[in-house]
Amino acid sequence: MTHVFFILDNENFDELKEEIKSIFWMYHDMIHSYKGFGHNIDFERVNYEKFFLTEIDNESMNGYAREVQLVKKGSFVALCCEVNDMLDESRRNNDRVYQFIKELLSNQKIAPFEEEILSSMLLALEEKPSYEWYSLKYGEIFSVKLDEVYTKYVLEYFKDVYDKGNKT
Repeated sequence: MTHVFFILDNENFDELKEEIKSIFWMYHDMIHSYKGFGHNIDFERVNYEKFFLTEIDNESMNGYAREVQLVKKGSFVALCCEVNDMLDESRRNNDRVYQFIKELLSNQKIAPFEEEILSSMLLALEEKPSYEWYSLKYGEIFSVKLDEVYTKYVLEYFKDVYDKGNKT
């Protein structure tokens, strides 16, 4: 199945804003519940399959490039949350998620950092089910990568906001 990703234009900007709200809630949950990734982060409202590779349709929307990046990174974080829950619950039978990851890995628009993490996700999902998945070879690699995603996408977002808003 080939996904059709969101393309921002003048007509669907409100949809982008709603997605940002869901991402902020997910980030809030991550920060306050676990200070990182953990089981049952409230990611379900983030439609990562639709927004993962969001693009801007016309030049009039280029002023929203920062928001588009937030939605793309938030979608990546939501996918990481879903895979984390699948591993926690020893669920490996979610073909939709597995196929989505494989589709992303074949997409030329995936950044090297994300490609590395997507690959580790896939390898962790292919290991034998275990409630201690983070102690298995590829589960451990993915667990370390989750910390990198949290720092790079969640914490750095708020650091950037703080730096931009700090008047000193």
